[in-house]
Amino acid sequence: HRYWRTVLEGYATAVKSGSNPTDYLIKQAEVYLRKAAGELKARAEAISSLMDALVSVFAFATITLFSLSISGEALPTLAGRMLILNVPKELTAVAYTMPLLLAGMFLLLARSLQPRSLVGEYRQYVVIGPLIVVAVALSAVVTLAPLPSQLSSSLALLGRDYMVKPLLISLVLLASSIVASFVDTRWSRFYSSIREGLRQFVKDLAELRRTGVAPEQCISTLTSRDYGIFSKYVGLLDAEIKTSGSLEGFMKRLRREVRDWTTLCLMFTLIESLEVGGGKPEVFDRFANYTDSLFVIESEKRSRMKILRTLPFATAVIQFFAITSVLFIYDFITTSLGRGSVASSIGPIVFSVLVITNFIYGIIAGLLSEERLSAGFKYSALLTVISIVMLVMGNEVVRGLISLIGVSGVD
Repeated sequence: HRYWRTVLEGYATAVKSGSNPTDYLIKQAEVYLRKAAGELKARAEAISSLMDALVSVFAFATITLFSLSISGEALPTLAGRMLILNVPKELTAVAYTMPLLLAGMFLLLARSLQPRSLVGEYRQYVVIGPLIVVAVALSAVVTLAPLPSQLSSSLALLGRDYMVKPLLISLVLLASSIVASFVDTRWSRFYSSIREGLRQFVKDLAELRRTGVAPEQCISTLTSRDYGIFSKYVGLLDAEIKTSGSLEGFMKRLRREVRDWTTLCLMFTLIESLEVGGGKPEVFDRFANYTDSLFVIESEKRSRMKILRTLPFATAVIQFFAITSVLFIYDFITTSLGRGSVASSIGPIVFSVLVITNFIYGIIAGLLSEERLSAGFKYSALLTVISIVMLVMGNEVVRGLISLIGVSGVD
């Protein structure tokens, strides 16, 4: 890493020149924190601007393509199959696949903008991965399999037969996203407790060390305090100090069970300080201040990024409402002229694609705001619920708005 090489070169220069290397390292730590805070603000602003632009482009492209596909179905019907009004079938195919491709591109781009670390938590995907595979398989079965004749007949009488497959897909995705969100919440709470416990432990350790108590005795005393899930590792650290004296086994276990880069780096620094005998009170004070500053930056980063989760929600709602409006208007015209229902013919595929697209947008919302792919499933569940509400109430909302502006004959 270029910054790390610069620090080492400066450290060597400080030692050769007779300067105090400790003061140099303290200043470098302060510089790093200021640099991290500045990069955080710049990165959040850059991502926000980029996402605003992408949301506008994707929403416009999706609405335009779906409007063309709906027009391609409705206009020939109205014009008596005049060839001049036929929209090419290739364009219709693009209209149905492009929204999913754009959502996938949006997801990959959001993932590429996330910071990389050498250690990450992936154990939640042991459950989530197979669950999503099953959900995709069930959605494919729902899409390809014909509806039971009795169900189709009863819904056709209500004029809502086109909603069945999108609703079934929504229910499958909703069930899978709810289970996945529970799994992610478990791990999210685990790491939240670990980080908060570590932060408080380091602070208490510095305060206790300031009284003149030996570092090993400080850790032994702190085992009786509550640090949430991190209390387990305080006890393991104390036991390792008393039994073996070497803390390598403790760090191996910590790396195996806690897959958080910030926590591991801070604990490695603390362990190294204990093993080399550098646990002076001022060292622990500086380490506690550094730890606290680091977690403050992490907290500020999360709060800045959370605003980005509104963008996929806004995109999903605008797309769904705009396409529902276009389909409603064309369907009203064709049915009024006795030319059949456009919604019945293309409604299932249009709304199925929209439901799946909204599901992907929910994952993007979690990825942008919480920097975890698995965090997006709770937002996917919310967007799927919104999709279900729009499916059930969309026509009524559009009909009410059209009546409100004075258009007659739509009741």
